[in-house]
Amino acid sequence: MNNTQSMPAGIADTYAQVVDQIDGRPVTRGELDIAFRKVENLNNWKLPVDRIVRLEEGESIELVLRAIEFFTGSKGEYMVLNDSTYYVTAPGYYAAVGA
Repeated sequence: MNNTQSMPAGIADTYAQVVDQIDGRPVTRGELDIAFRKVENLNNWKLPVDRIVRLEEGESIELVLRAIEFFTGSKGEYMVLNDSTYYVTAPGYYAAVGA
């Protein structure tokens, strides 16, 4: 069962929308949502990102950075801690919109 099977049809359709490309591969809103949830501020997604994230095989830091920009409008930065772990920061939505 995929993540969209338990969602209302309208939300599932939104998650299936292609909203970006990475290296020529279509990326859906759902993929960006999953990636953003790995790094979003747990108190309020609009606050700055300041997280250590471990990516599984097949996941890319580029997808995480695109997700940050898609949802917050701010540019993410990262530092490699080891092969699959990154320290990720971004100003967040409030900073991006000048709030």
